[in-house]
Amino acid sequence: MSDRQQKWKRTTLSLSALTRDPNLQPREKPDQAAIAEYAADMARGDTFPPLRVIVGQDKEGKTHHWLVDGFHRFVASQCNNRTDVPVEIADGSFEDAEDYVMGANRTHGLRRTHGDIQKAIRRALLTKRWQVRSDNWIAKHIGCSDKTVTTHRDDLESTSEIPKLKYLLGEDGKERRRKIVAKPSPVPTTTTPATAAAKIGVVSTPTPTTTTPVQAPIQAPVQPIENRIDGETRASATTSLASATRPAASREALAVHFSSESDEHYTPKEILEIVVKALGAIDLDPCSNGAKTVPAARHFTRTDDGLKQPWKGRVFMNPPYGREIDSWVEKLVAEFKAKHVTAAIALLPARTDTGWFARLRDFPWCAVHGRLTFGGNADAAPFPSAIFYLGRDNDRGNGLKRFYEAFCDLGDLWQRLERWECDRE
Repeated sequence: MSDRQQKWKRTTLSLSALTRDPNLQPREKPDQAAIAEYAADMARGDTFPPLRVIVGQDKEGKTHHWLVDGFHRFVASQCNNRTDVPVEIADGSFEDAEDYVMGANRTHGLRRTHGDIQKAIRRALLTKRWQVRSDNWIAKHIGCSDKTVTTHRDDLESTSEIPKLKYLLGEDGKERRRKIVAKPSPVPTTTTPATAAAKIGVVSTPTPTTTTPVQAPIQAPVQPIENRIDGETRASATTSLASATRPAASREALAVHFSSESDEHYTPKEILEIVVKALGAIDLDPCSNGAKTVPAARHFTRTDDGLKQPWKGRVFMNPPYGREIDSWVEKLVAEFKAKHVTAAIALLPARTDTGWFARLRDFPWCAVHGRLTFGGNADAAPFPSAIFYLGRDNDRGNGLKRFYEAFCDLGDLWQRLERWECDRE
């Protein structure tokens, strides 16, 4: 039963009346930080969407109110000692609940992790009534790429976890023979910054003669996302480990160098054009220079103090690069998680050893080739740049795909690699 076929009715139920079946948990694991944030917001009186519940009987004839959407809100309500919660209910079976959960959070709610999407795909392919359906049908229901489903189907078939089917059922009710295509050997990407560098004033840095090996962090490795769209993971898990030894710049110089608050150092015009291409438009520049060179609908200048203002919509942030950069990153992430910011792009120095950089580790980013030459400066910046994207699946027509298409020529795109991806054989 699809979401469109289900008739939802608004009511109120006690938390104790709801059944939280572990087999209906759409997440790979609960997000404790999100639960704590929701609980705090509820304590302040914020209103949250109703939970979704499917009412039906199990095989023994016992009636259940299966929770299918809002597991984090459920726990947050418990933390606030709430007994009753608003819900939307629909009649159905346990199978209907399973079907709903597979596509839960694809267009709303807390952004799904790659593990959440992988779990939904695996759930579908291990369910007999779904494994006979076409990969395109499954992908459409879950909200991912059909090629990702095909990859998982091939993996499960190779380990005999599911049968190898010659025919699959389409949404139109017709069976079609599967097209088995041999997988080509991966071709290494040799993206060069030559074209983009000429346009945006990127200065390529010659390879240093002295290098220092750097050990990759075990808990937060990264992988390229150049072939990774809609939550799929198709690129090889390659970790960049090269690090060049360079003369250390003074903290005082970096604290003020190329600040977006300075009238002398602006974000390159060509970068802003790429940002607009990725976001569609910029609703807010929260740390604007006095000239307001960013083409945003609204600007917060130093006088406005953007850290104290509410942020909304699509945001482009190029903050001051001094000690306060942590406050700007913290503000951006908080506004995004609160869903006040729908999508954002942040231009930052690539300081991977800082705490504020770690705040953004779960978001995809572009490692800009060479060094940017900021507006109003004759020389390139003394540090490399990173451009982060904060967005949700399917926002305004697949924001991740648009981010990739806009920035792929500017540098390599990266995404954090999860442990479960390393363990897959």
